[in-house]
Amino acid sequence: MAKKNKNNLYLIILLVLVVIYIISKYVVNVEPESNFDMNILRLDTAQIASLNIQTNKGQKEAIKIYKEDGNWQVEQGSQQALADQQAVRELIITLADLKIQNLVGTDESKWKEQKLTDSLAIAVEVYNQDNQLIKDYYIGKFTYKQNDSPYPQRGRNNGIGLTYVRLASQPESFIVEGFLPMTFNRQFSSLRNHHLVKVDQSKIDKIDFNYPADTAFNIAKADSGVFLINQRDTVDSKKINSFLGKLANYRERQFDDSFNSASSPAIFSMNITGKLLNEVKLNVYEKDTTNYVVTSSQFPKTNFVVKKSQLTKNIFKSKQSFIQ
Repeated sequence: MAKKNKNNLYLIILLVLVVIYIISKYVVNVEPESNFDMNILRLDTAQIASLNIQTNKGQKEAIKIYKEDGNWQVEQGSQQALADQQAVRELIITLADLKIQNLVGTDESKWKEQKLTDSLAIAVEVYNQDNQLIKDYYIGKFTYKQNDSPYPQRGRNNGIGLTYVRLASQPESFIVEGFLPMTFNRQFSSLRNHHLVKVDQSKIDKIDFNYPADTAFNIAKADSGVFLINQRDTVDSKKINSFLGKLANYRERQFDDSFNSASSPAIFSMNITGKLLNEVKLNVYEKDTTNYVVTSSQFPKTNFVVKKSQLTKNIFKSKQSFIQ
């Protein structure tokens, strides 16, 4: 009897191993098929002139990304703004580097399960300079595969992300490596430029704080490399380095697209200059009791809403805050 129970246990273990193998092999298999063009999803970044991204196809307007005057722009419906250039580059690189891990379907029978139908997928259309469609991706379900290698690659100790993808014009579906739904399921505001200032910190030689009455001052780099206030008082080195680090890559999150800077004068401003730097000017306007509107000459079509307390804490500081 004991021998029979032992044999039954072995049989159960064998069946479990077979099921695990089937799931690994045919559900989330990362072994490529040899009889299919495994580069069908990839494209040449030089061809890309514009993108259309749409979630819940047919339910909301697509986000359009295109180049104008050498910069990427983002548009949705009546909204149009300068795009976050790095964010757009990351989208393009992701598409250009798609690597098929496996062909997982040859017809539409599994599209719903894979979230690759019109209503479930994220649709991404890619156009060239002649406005011709060159790729039309459907991005579907995301899954996760634990990395069981005894020698994991750097950054993959906890496994890899896998996404179901197909081309809208073809029935085949694929597994590709990557967190594509997180990358492409974006809101208009998240793809906008959020920089007030974006410069090389080492090129900043002078900052003019243009405040009312006699509170204005400047901080300028002397020939010795030390920063001075009004060419006289030495600035605390740690404080100025921390300040310049924030200022050189300063970002905000809220916008006021209806604000007209011509309707009211700036209450204070800042000029950022350097021998090897194009001047950047920030103007600050009263919005309400708790918020300012801030504009930047570097990104002239964007009006940022900033809490008064945050703006004075981060960049529009007093002279005393730079002294040790």
